[in-house]
Amino acid sequence: MHAKYDLDLSSGPVRLRFDEMVSMEPGGELVPYYHYLIVDRRGHLVGHLNLRIGTTRHIGLEITKEFRGRSLSQHACRAIAPLVRKYYDKVALTADPDNAASIRIIEKLGAKYLSEIDVPEDDPAFAAGVVRKKRFEWTI
Repeated sequence: MHAKYDLDLSSGPVRLRFDEMVSMEPGGELVPYYHYLIVDRRGHLVGHLNLRIGTTRHIGLEITKEFRGRSLSQHACRAIAPLVRKYYDKVALTADPDNAASIRIIEKLGAKYLSEIDVPEDDPAFAAGVVRKKRFEWTI
């Protein structure tokens, strides 16, 4: 996957700004990913989004606490969709089982619930105390 980094990736109140391509290190924990900053209309950094590529095909994102509750993560997903659509027809989205707000956003995107999975012990989320995730499939 070769992304054009200067695409206009925006939706509603957010714009994605390419930050870096993170390569997989030999023996590394994660697959390569494109890292984007999520910026609002006023130019405030409101979060970040990672598009994991290869067999994982996963979108992970985080909105800074002070900006949550404004559907910014839904807009960030919609903003990255045109780029994703060039390479994949489906991607995975996950949420902590008790994160009702994230699950609602994922459902608003039209993603299909697949299952609840264990977080692998070598995943950085596991080190942060996350042991289970709900897994969804989003058809772009």
